[in-house]
Amino acid sequence: MLDPQGELALTFDNVLKTLTCGSCNKPFIHPVTLDCGNTLCLACLPETLDSSSKHCNPHGTHVDVTLAKLTKICLETEIKALEPTISNSEESPETRFSKLYDLLSLEFECQICYQIFHEPVTTVCGHTFCYECLLRTHDHNSSCPMCRHQLDYSEISRSSINFTLSRLVSLCLPEVVLERKRQLDQNAMNEHNEVPLFVCSLVFPGMPCQLHIFEPRYRLMIRRIMMTRTHQFGMLLAGKNGKPFVEYGTMVRIKSIDALPDGRSLIQTIGLYRFRVLNHSSHDGYFIGGVERISDDPVIPANPTPNSTQVTTVEEMVDTIKCFINTLRNGSAPWLLQRLDKTYGAMPSQPEEFSYWAASIIPIEEYEKYKLLTTTNTELRLRMILHWTQRFKEQWWFSCGGCATIGVAIDRLMPTR
Repeated sequence: MLDPQGELALTFDNVLKTLTCGSCNKPFIHPVTLDCGNTLCLACLPETLDSSSKHCNPHGTHVDVTLAKLTKICLETEIKALEPTISNSEESPETRFSKLYDLLSLEFECQICYQIFHEPVTTVCGHTFCYECLLRTHDHNSSCPMCRHQLDYSEISRSSINFTLSRLVSLCLPEVVLERKRQLDQNAMNEHNEVPLFVCSLVFPGMPCQLHIFEPRYRLMIRRIMMTRTHQFGMLLAGKNGKPFVEYGTMVRIKSIDALPDGRSLIQTIGLYRFRVLNHSSHDGYFIGGVERISDDPVIPANPTPNSTQVTTVEEMVDTIKCFINTLRNGSAPWLLQRLDKTYGAMPSQPEEFSYWAASIIPIEEYEKYKLLTTTNTELRLRMILHWTQRFKEQWWFSCGGCATIGVAIDRLMPTR
């Protein structure tokens, strides 16, 4: 039912005017909604449209089902109002309008979420749904929920709001529209208090990572992230022993996104900083959680243990690791060197940044590298990397000049997921 104050403020003319074609200034006859969100009668569509206007072309000749029904309801009500009444108990305008708005309200319901339309968009087949509802449905099934017509993701994602229907909903149900918006805003605020968590792979601060997003839950997550100001989310390795993910991860920022026609996307990210997960929960199929930022402690020189090498200073460890990496580079193909330089950039000068850069290049299993992520001591992290290099040097193929073998391993570990 309409709000009583809304009933008094509305008139039949207001509703019918909203359902009027902007070209012929008459009530819609076979309304067709354009890409730009405007609606015209089918007969009023121009034979040719400006080719430079990519977003003002008709979806096709399919009638906008919802607007066609709404127009029919209003015209039938108008005809009944003009008919001579036989009974002495003539129906009051308020009662007639109330019945009209009840009928209209039934058509304002999205058939996916079963709530009032929010940002309604009309498909090529003429059916209308909430924009976000349609995108989420397309993540799982590419056909129209009403008629099973195949829908293209790129067309949905760039669709404009159906202006006529949006105005009509706001006109007839203003209080319901405001309440729906308040609920959505509150849900968005709650989401911003926790970080979306992507369980995928290991990435270090300052290092790039390319991701192929294809699972419906993560497609939804990325869309929501792109609506935020920071475009950030947490990246973690999958857990072991029944745990959903590991305790430490890296916050990453989306640098660019390439949306594919079928709804998948390729995104370029960059690591920002490390974090520890304090708590987590599941939200629409993916994890969100509260996190604590992790930083390195000040560098404090440590005394060597009996089993360690004679390298004791950070500078010496950095130099030794650099020599090892240069040895690998000298034994690698030129195309691989170009790919490494393009992906990871130049060798950093700061010890902390260098440790992440070196760990990304050296081909070690990810869960072994994960130990570096939990360490808050740059010197200890460098010692762990140094230990890896010593293990490589002890292999027979390395001493025989087999750097090409490790070059292949490096290529397999390049940041494409």
